[in-house]
Amino acid sequence: RGTDSMGNPKPFYYTDSGGMQTFTDGAGNALFGEASAVNNNGLIAGTANGRAFVFNGSTMEFTFLTPATDQKITDINSAGAILGVFSGPSFLGIPGNAAWVATKEDGFQPLENLIGQNFSDPDWRIFDAGDINDDGWILGTAYNFRDQLNYRVLLRPIPEPSSVLLAGMGGVWWMSRRRPIKRTGS
Repeated sequence: RGTDSMGNPKPFYYTDSGGMQTFTDGAGNALFGEASAVNNNGLIAGTANGRAFVFNGSTMEFTFLTPATDQKITDINSAGAILGVFSGPSFLGIPGNAAWVATKEDGFQPLENLIGQNFSDPDWRIFDAGDINDDGWILGTAYNFRDQLNYRVLLRPIPEPSSVLLAGMGGVWWMSRRRPIKRTGS
């Protein structure tokens, strides 16, 4: 991020041909915030005017991801999965933030939903997420309401039960298609 003459932070990108270019909205208005992460495919993710954005350097397409404000982008992987945090007030030391991941296929998902928590009454509050690798592993910080402690957590995607079931059914089908070996002689 750079700053303008008033000291406001402005997200920017740099190209050899164009030099430093600040991000603007569709009408050419300045945006304030920062570009936080870039992936191997040239996608840049960040926060501008409190909203999450993604910028495709190949097509020069700037897109806000949601109308919600008070967000922070933390990372983007090569598949384009974007990791971020919605900011919220803390209460009695319990973080009010909620970490999320956004993909083209599934849109926004609070991380608590992905681990089977009831977002409005969770056992765990995943309030920060800093890194996502190309396999979808997420490194974050979570608060456990029972223990009343913060933990560093590693969230790893697991195969959908339906895909495991389909793989098992495929193995059973393959086994049923095998033909017994005929033995000849004694």
